[in-house]
Amino acid sequence: MAVRPNGDSCFVYFAHQGGRLMPAPDTRMRPEQCGLDPKAWRRCEAVGAKEIEKVSLILSRQVWREKKDRKVSQILREMDFLKQRAASARLRKAVNFTAKDVQVNARLEQRWSEKQDLMLRIICEEFVPEKRQTALEMELKDAPVNPHHLGQKKVGVNV
Repeated sequence: MAVRPNGDSCFVYFAHQGGRLMPAPDTRMRPEQCGLDPKAWRRCEAVGAKEIEKVSLILSRQVWREKKDRKVSQILREMDFLKQRAASARLRKAVNFTAKDVQVNARLEQRWSEKQDLMLRIICEEFVPEKRQTALEMELKDAPVNPHHLGQKKVGVNV
């Protein structure tokens, strides 16, 4: 983050043709210095709090979608297992050796179907900016007011 003479802060990022954004490791870097194709990636700057917040929202949505895609692929792999478990619980309930067996297997069948419902809810989930937990690193930390604080030296008596 660089400070401009007018006091605004600047956030540098790279934008891909496909719409993907990636924060730049340094404000002076170009895409080719990061190993990116300069024909596909473009260097952009977000200046000021409103613009940085907009870029942050886009990056948060992007991270959220990537995380959801990983969850959905895992859910799809586990869904067959859950269906098999629910079917086997239903079959054991039908055998019905004792009344307790029927209750236990009915509870197991209900639990497997509840897990399936939970997984389907995760698949249908949408991004809500107000509930986001991902933020840019520069949003999580306060910038030091004193330039001598950059090293984060301990203040006070050492014990």
